[in-house]
Amino acid sequence: MTQETVNITLNGEPTTIAANQTINDILKQLKLTNVLVAVEINKSVVRRIHHATTIIHENDVVEVVHFVGGG
Repeated sequence: MTQETVNITLNGEPTTIAANQTINDILKQLKLTNVLVAVEINKSVVRRIHHATTIIHENDVVEVVHFVGGG
């Protein structure tokens, strides 16, 4: 039997997501696909070129920081 959901911590909050989601999937859910973001999983920065292929796993700690311009 495969796991349908995984429990993670997303930006400090316990969260349940569908299994086998990538960073890009999470960014789409957060509506952050067209903005500059930094993503860290378990205290390791994930380069943008790996967002489409990096799968989020059970108990991962994910931090997403988006940058806001202004002046």
